[in-house]
Parts: sequence; structure tokens; C-alpha cells
Amino acid sequence: MSVSVLCPSGHALQEFRAQDKRCDLCDKEISGTSFQCFTCDFDLCSACHANKAAEKKKTQPTREDLEAMSKEQLIEMVLSMREGPPEEAATILAAPKLRRMTSMEEDMEWRKIAGVWESRARTLNISGFIDEPRVMFTRNLFRPARLMDVSDVVFHAQPSDSMSFITFKVTFPPDETSASGEAQWKFYSAGNAEILSEGSVATDEFRRPMPAPMARKKTGMAMARMTEPSSKALGLFDDMLPFRTLDEDGKPWCLPILRTEAKLRLEDAYLEETSCCFDRGLVPPIDICEGVEKRALQAHKIDTSPTWIAAYRFAARMLSEEERQEIFFLRANDQMFRPKVDLTCSSLVGTVLTTTGQSRCLRDVLIHDRALLIASTSS
Repeated sequence: MSVSVLCPSGHALQEFRAQDKRCDLCDKEISGTSFQCFTCDFDLCSACHANKAAEKKKTQPTREDLEAMSKEQLIEMVLSMREGPPEEAATILAAPKLRRMTSMEEDMEWRKIAGVWESRARTLNISGFIDEPRVMFTRNLFRPARLMDVSDVVFHAQPSDSMSFITFKVTFPPDETSASGEAQWKFYSAGNAEILSEGSVATDEFRRPMPAPMARKKTGMAMARMTEPSSKALGLFDDMLPFRTLDEDGKPWCLPILRTEAKLRLEDAYLEETSCCFDRGLVPPIDICEGVEKRALQAHKIDTSPTWIAAYRFAARMLSEEERQEIFFLRANDQMFRPKVDLTCSSLVGTVLTTTGQSRCLRDVLIHDRALLIASTSS
């Protein structure tokens, strides 16, 4: 009668070749065969596994014991087994305790492993959040990626002295390479993967793909560096902070900060700084607006680095029209700045400022043979 040994969480241990493992029971280095639970990262050596199996077998009745039991005794035994787990479940060794990591450390470990990874045979896309990670195969040379179903994804954040990893289960139609049609994966933040299938472990090495090339005009000048909006358009950082636009609840993370910024813009200090510029027909210095943005970010304990400021502005631009109506300076910007207006064959009317700062009628300016009109679309 075969006996199944379980990990502390109740998962059945599976046999495979040991690779730099230590037994979680006797703390000895495992050589040869190991019995492991990929989900819990729990390992037993052959000796400890045999001892646990023997202890479990002693508690199970033999064939002779079953034949000697009456019908009432057999029914009572089956009912007791259905009511709950066996008594030995309470004596299973507890999982090893790990040093508790801070949320910032967990975020840093998640950034190391989230994103797109590719090897010679496969391409993985790891997305989602720390508590709800998602894994999807976008390429696989061995079988169609659309037939590979991923489930039971768990992220294991480890301290900086050891690599964090993700465990997940992959199911697919059985074929000549795999009769079971399933495999257990352990993917490390360094890009190496262990694949347990058919009782043996295979390995694969992944790397980050290079960004897709962008089409640019040939101007004879050096190519411009990729900016945050262009990177966002490629979808390289959709699920990574600070470039995602929605929080864990699916709401724009920038809205609370915009509300704080709106209150700061209505304070007397800000109005006095900007009104003196408006009274003279000038645009307030950009430092004043950036200062209000930084104060709003600091009020919500968010970094004020250029990366976060650019991400904050981008998230604000991605708001819907209804959400922008709530913020008065965004609402005013939408009312004054209408980039979708068709100006073809339309007459330009109004006043303009000359280079000397004088206000002139637009019609009087455009009668000259050479007139350069500079228009600003900023708010």
C-alpha cells in the first residue's frame, strides 16, 4: 500500500533530483533524490521521507485488520476519516519562519521579477500585483502557447541575500513529451527556472527582451532618447509602479493627489504668487507649479523625483472627462484648450502680444508680408 507524505500545508510531496537543497526536517544537505513541494518550497531528504512514510503507514490498518473488522467498525472508520484530517496532521513540522520584509522591500523584489522574460524556447509575461500575480505564456516552441493554462500562481518574496521566486502550475493537452499534461514551475528573479514534470526537473534560462525599435525621421541628428510617454505607448511598464495609472482597487491613483493640489492652488500664498504675473499678462514661472505638485505628492508620502512627477502628470492626462471635471484647473484646461477643433478655412480674430509686449489686433498684424504667429497650447 503506497503512502503519500504531505508538506505542512497539506500538499503531496513529489520526487525529483536534488539541486542545492537542504532538508527542512534534519537540515542536512540533500544528495541524490529529494521530495519537494514547489508551492511551499518544502524539501525532505530520502531518509526523513522514509521515516514519515513509515510513521504514517503504522497508523493505517493493514489488509488483515480490515478483513477482521465488522461492518459497523468499517462504517465507523470511514465516517471518522471523512470528518477531518488524520491526527498526524497536528504533528507535522511547522514551516520555517522567515524574516519579515517591509512593504518597500517586497515592492523592490516584485519589480525584479515582474515583466516580460524570454528564452530560446519560451516567452513569459509576469504581471498583476504582489498578492495577485499573473503569468501568461506568449510563445512556446514545444506546443501552442494558447493551450497552456497557468494556475496557482504564488509570489515568494525573499530577503536580498536570496532570490525571490514565483511558483505556478501549467496544464496542457498530453502528448508524447508529457503523458500527464502538467508541470510545476519555479521561476526565480534572476531569470532561471526549474520545471518539474514526469518526476524529473528541467531548467531554462530567461532574459529581459530588448525594447522594440521605434520609427524616427532621418534628420541627420542623433536619435532622441526614449521618453516616458513613448515607453508607456509600448506598454513596457503597464503593471509596474510608478507607470501604472490605476491602483489595486482599479481607481486612478492620481485623483487623491490632484484633490490636494487643487486645495493648495486655492491658498492665498499661491494666488499671490501667480496673480502678480497674470496682472502683467505674463505666464507664472514653471517653478511655482512644480512646487505645488511636489507639495501634493509629499502630502501623500510619494517620492518627488522626476520619474514620479512625470508619472503623476501622465496619470492625470489619462483621466476620463468625467474625472477631470472634478479638478477645477483640469476642467478649465479642457474648456480653454480644444485641440480637436477644426480650424481649416476659419478666420483668426482677437488680440495678440507683440515681441515688445504691446497688445495689437490680430488683423493689423497679419497684413504685413512677413508675420510670424506663435501660439501656445499650454494651460
